[in-house]
Amino acid sequence: MSGKTSKKFRTNERPQQDNIVKFADGMLNGIPEDIVLRRIRFCRIFLAAGFILGVAFCVFYAVFLGRDYPYSTFLFRPADRFQDFLGVLRMTADRNPYQIKNVIGVLGDSNMIKNVGGVIMYSHYPTEASNYFPFTHLLFYPFTLINKYASLVIYSLFVIGFAVFASAKALGDGLSDSIGQRCLNVLVFTLMSYPLLFTLDRGNIEGIIFIFLACAAWLYLSGRGKLAAACIGLAASIKGFPIIFLIFFVRERRWKELMIGVAVPVCLTIVALLFLEGGVFENLTLLRNALRNFSDLMLFKYNGLTHNISLFSMLYSFWALLHHAFISVASLRPIIAYYYVVAGIIALAVLAYVFFSRLEFWKAWFVLVAAVQLLPFPSYDYKLIHTLVPMFLLIRSGKETRWTRTYLALLCLIVVPKGFWILFFDVRCGTIVNPLLILTVCIMIVVEQYYGTLVCSQRSSIESDLPKKTVTVTE
Repeated sequence: MSGKTSKKFRTNERPQQDNIVKFADGMLNGIPEDIVLRRIRFCRIFLAAGFILGVAFCVFYAVFLGRDYPYSTFLFRPADRFQDFLGVLRMTADRNPYQIKNVIGVLGDSNMIKNVGGVIMYSHYPTEASNYFPFTHLLFYPFTLINKYASLVIYSLFVIGFAVFASAKALGDGLSDSIGQRCLNVLVFTLMSYPLLFTLDRGNIEGIIFIFLACAAWLYLSGRGKLAAACIGLAASIKGFPIIFLIFFVRERRWKELMIGVAVPVCLTIVALLFLEGGVFENLTLLRNALRNFSDLMLFKYNGLTHNISLFSMLYSFWALLHHAFISVASLRPIIAYYYVVAGIIALAVLAYVFFSRLEFWKAWFVLVAAVQLLPFPSYDYKLIHTLVPMFLLIRSGKETRWTRTYLALLCLIVVPKGFWILFFDVRCGTIVNPLLILTVCIMIVVEQYYGTLVCSQRSSIESDLPKKTVTVTE
């Protein structure tokens, strides 16, 4: 064969963007072990110091200053301990949870009404009706068939056991740490975690939602999308907001998983409504009324501010501090209605951002967690437990940048107790500080993403202006 032909090859191909990480990357993601261990130790010291400091403040107030609640503990009112769980059992026992029930005398609590700082406070409200989704009562009905305290112990041990298992797996798998170091890690990340302690103190069902969402994240990263979608659906069956985590499947056009994630809560809600007494439509009407009444109750004085992380609670706390007064429920109703509209718009913006941006998985998960934590009202401190999942993901799989240490510090600050500064009554500084910390992490994620995209664009623009180099190949 004779003759010459020439082929030209460009040698300035556009580089791949380093800031893009696929959602399906595994937990380790190629991060060197020494970096992972350094991150774990940093968080361990931070969390332990924050917890010890929080306990020290409470001991100082209680022992040396003789102050009672709210100074003596960073948890909720001691007389109301475990009542979220026990209340669900009471409302579920007769399979008629949405009927208003009088609980004075039922609780047998002589401290139902208490004077705190000259203000009359209920350790538990005198009447109750469920504002939980129907599946919650179907899920917890078996607990009503045994002793309520035995049920509480089983539930608490289940939540603690999962938290210990998740911490041990996230902070131990594939690492050469000693057994002693691993046990210390688990101890600090679980039993010194304020959100977990608050969830157990209340006996709140957020512990179950945490388990479902943590499993969903792990299953998604493991490539088992259908099971991950089912776990998201189970979480949404209890509280609707976790449905936003299905955005990962929408982004990837995985319609089977999306259908599973939507079908699970719909089917479970229908089954639960059929299980409950009173009829489907009557229960739906009573649930709507209960949600409305609960909203009014949270708008009364500081009810919706204590141990709260909602954006609305943060703004209202600022207003109350400045004006030394509360707004009437009637005046707050139109304000909260406008807030729900704005919150809905923000939620859509969050979904659009996660859909169109190529975030690392831990960042995308945190942004969605932030929406679940900040946008609903009320939104209590037990929702901070969901911060543990993106924290574990960052420790094990987050890319090492100059921002990594700051991210870890902020995530640790979110989950340490903040009961040392009482703003008014039993409203603590966490009502303002926690939303600001969560917003700060979200802003950092957006800025870092924009900065990385801008650098890549500028690099591509510079390279496109360079003369094209060619290589001639002679055959």
